[in-house]
Amino acid sequence: MTDRVTTTQVQISTRHTAAKYVQTSAGLKRSIKSLLACVLSFSFLSTLSILPMQASAQFESDTVPSEQIEQWLQGMSVQLIYPETIEAGQTFVLHAHVHNGNDQSVRVSIGERQNDTDVYALQRCHIACGTQTIAPGQSRYITVGQMYYADATLKHMPGVTIEPVLSVMPTDKGVKLPTPNRALDSVSVAVNNPSDLPAPNAALFPVPERQPLVLADLREPEDQLLVRDPNTGYDWIRLHVSAGLRLEDALHALATEDYLQGFQLARASQVEQLLLNYLHAQGQAAQALSVRGPAADSEFSAPLAEFVRLLSPGITDTILAMRGVTADEPYTWDTNLPAVGSARVYGYEGPPQTGTFKQSTGFSKGRYPVVDNEGGAMEMPGFWLVRGAPELQRAEDRASYLDDKLVVPALKIGDSHYRAVLVNVDSRLGMFRATSLTELPAIDGTQVMSAPSFFDGSSGLLTLPDLVLMQADGTESTASAIFRLMPQTEPPAFELISFE
Repeated sequence: MTDRVTTTQVQISTRHTAAKYVQTSAGLKRSIKSLLACVLSFSFLSTLSILPMQASAQFESDTVPSEQIEQWLQGMSVQLIYPETIEAGQTFVLHAHVHNGNDQSVRVSIGERQNDTDVYALQRCHIACGTQTIAPGQSRYITVGQMYYADATLKHMPGVTIEPVLSVMPTDKGVKLPTPNRALDSVSVAVNNPSDLPAPNAALFPVPERQPLVLADLREPEDQLLVRDPNTGYDWIRLHVSAGLRLEDALHALATEDYLQGFQLARASQVEQLLLNYLHAQGQAAQALSVRGPAADSEFSAPLAEFVRLLSPGITDTILAMRGVTADEPYTWDTNLPAVGSARVYGYEGPPQTGTFKQSTGFSKGRYPVVDNEGGAMEMPGFWLVRGAPELQRAEDRASYLDDKLVVPALKIGDSHYRAVLVNVDSRLGMFRATSLTELPAIDGTQVMSAPSFFDGSSGLLTLPDLVLMQADGTESTASAIFRLMPQTEPPAFELISFE
């Protein structure tokens, strides 16, 4: 399958695949060196919620006028990269190569104009890969997101039409809503339709048989503070029980309280599986992509709302939302963000919302700040605490992959070793973005890794001969993998080219 490239401002007819990008040795070395100092745009958004009130007010008052936004939009050149042909119902990924022709750095993202009749929906890439800061005269590759077939029945269709929209934001100032954007040229992907259509969407059916979640007691008879998932055997403490605790308080309670023995912070992937088990038990034909906001379909709004009420009772708002702290692993760019993340679920009850913004539904995950700018501990909205799930621990002598994150304890680059962390941002093409690269003290790499992992600057190849694939249920398998560095990506992106 080939990828098609379209462009605005300058017509480009070249067809190529992402796997064919090449880069000079000097460029490769610059990219690796830049990773040592890279700070993801995600960290900027993560800290906005904890800005002091005075700084927040200053940020809002110092805004860029819409005329300046429109000028920046016209100064951007965009090439869209997408498959030329897909099979009926196939999920595919939309990429973009964006050039900043303005005289100022801007943050760039690409979305899609969508209507209620579209059978294909866009699951946008999360902020770490879907938004890029681009300096004047520079170019970046952006992963826009995954297009997936959201309807329950596969029907004959000649092609998939995508109507992308370009958005730009200043890097250091606020904007006034609504913010102007720019419609890009529509693109079309041809569809190979089999002769047996219409047929059930294989991504949704058959709906897995699941048993309903049930309430159980935690400390006293009839307290019903637990939700038990009979499909996994896991027990979950309802979120309102731990709401308002600080992180250190929750961790202390887990270590000292008898009734909490066996409980641990859950992974976001385990929370998502709990949600899917609930929906499948209700007969809902849900898949992971279809419940992840902002692509969650309105048909799941009511079941999602019921799930929120089950796990976090007492919420009375029309738009129901719950958020809880999850286990995660540390990054290096912000000491205010320890090794915790968050998982959120939004539901909606009532008639469809009208106006500029549609109702927000679905599952999402991210980071969560636990201290403010003064270093004080913050109260948490709740903790996803689970009992019965395996405690997942990465090996320190082998590269490992878990929860979309690849960790290499000692990656050899030249004569030095680094602890490297890459995040999977494109499952179909196997594209990973580097999020941290920490130099290790002078060591003998053979004493750290069971099989040496290394990056070759001359070819741009990252080789992992011994990779542990970890599942949320505790099972493991091993593989060997080779990645290739993609050009003009910041933070650096790698694509999987060999997996055995």
